[in-house]
Amino acid sequence: MKTYTPFRKRRGKLSYPKSEIGKTLQAITALIKSNEIAEALAELDSLAQQSATQEIKSQILSLVGDCEFKRSKYEAAQKVYESAFHLVSETYYEWLRPALGKLRAFLMSYQIEEAYVYAQKIFSLAQEKNQAFQSYVSQITSTSQAITVPLRPVSPAECCLSESVVIFGKRVTMKKQKNFHKSR
Repeated sequence: MKTYTPFRKRRGKLSYPKSEIGKTLQAITALIKSNEIAEALAELDSLAQQSATQEIKSQILSLVGDCEFKRSKYEAAQKVYESAFHLVSETYYEWLRPALGKLRAFLMSYQIEEAYVYAQKIFSLAQEKNQAFQSYVSQITSTSQAITVPLRPVSPAECCLSESVVIFGKRVTMKKQKNFHKSR
């Protein structure tokens, strides 16, 4: 007896800015996944010549690290990931990708003890960043200022929860679907 499951666990995707550079980075990621390393490195080289923010430079270096990783040059990948990490080490979230890339390179080169020490470093850094974020949130909430949270668009899941929803000023009535989960 098979059961139908409408939802599956999805693998996370890398997020890039929604600009021309972001589209180029996505195309380069696709090149790396399809083992077209030489073309990807050429594109990264031309992209690195352009002026960019520290986060973009870190993403470029992380992709170079991915190329080295894909070519099984793990020590070179570690060095590239480390330089990418130093560019964004002060940010809240962007430091994580090069740090995990370096950890992966340690593991693939069978440097288990170094990987363990580096994983502990990543964990302590994540705790520090979380602590700083929590103190920032408590500082904001302790003031008597009003906190404004921007509206987000209605998701399809929310539409299915109620019978009618107002979208862009218009009321949309949803029909309930019967026998959604079928057993075969």
